[in-house]
Amino acid sequence: MKSFLQHFFHKERALLLLSLLASGLVFFRIFYLQEGDIESYSTLRTWPRLRFLFLGWNLILAWVPLGLLYLLPYIPRKRWIQGGILAAWLLFFPNAPYLMTDLIHLRVRPGIPLWFDALLLFTFAYLGLVLGIRALEGLRSYLREHYSNRWANSFTISTLLLSGLGIYLGRVLRWNSWDALLHPQGPILDTLALVHSPLQNGEAWLMILLFTLVFSTIYWSQRGQFRKTF
Repeated sequence: MKSFLQHFFHKERALLLLSLLASGLVFFRIFYLQEGDIESYSTLRTWPRLRFLFLGWNLILAWVPLGLLYLLPYIPRKRWIQGGILAAWLLFFPNAPYLMTDLIHLRVRPGIPLWFDALLLFTFAYLGLVLGIRALEGLRSYLREHYSNRWANSFTISTLLLSGLGIYLGRVLRWNSWDALLHPQGPILDTLALVHSPLQNGEAWLMILLFTLVFSTIYWSQRGQFRKTF
């Protein structure tokens, strides 16, 4: 475990520092900047300055696939264990590019400079993109080394195709990664409904395809920078 943590912190220190900076922006917004009339809100739950605390949780989820990737070399090479890790990796992977969609929260708010919220949300969106690219390219390299090039490419393409679906299920239908374990019938039925009635879900498919296309293009254009990361 010590060597795992040392390797992880050594390789990812820059992204960890950026994550701390992004979290610092959220706390700066909470404790220094004031949004609206605080006295008009009766509970901390509706206190507007706490609005962007969810970004911290989303960022933690975005780190999970990369953390699982670093864990792979330290676990037994038994097929069922490796398969479980890969399944968990695939389940949590959309949380990384999902951070791009948090840009929809950008709007003018009383007491908060628009440029500050733009910088805050952009930083988290950038982290999501980089974490997703690093996690996917790192896993592709691992699969090529320990299994086969064909298997690695197939898993990579499948992940890219499913990323848009995962973003849609999370952003629009509000399903979380753990819902696939706790309430699997919900995400499965919603996905089957999309497949069964594509014409009735045209906007949904447009969102899925465009997010898949954009993230895939960004990944293929930037993945060369991460080939020797792991």
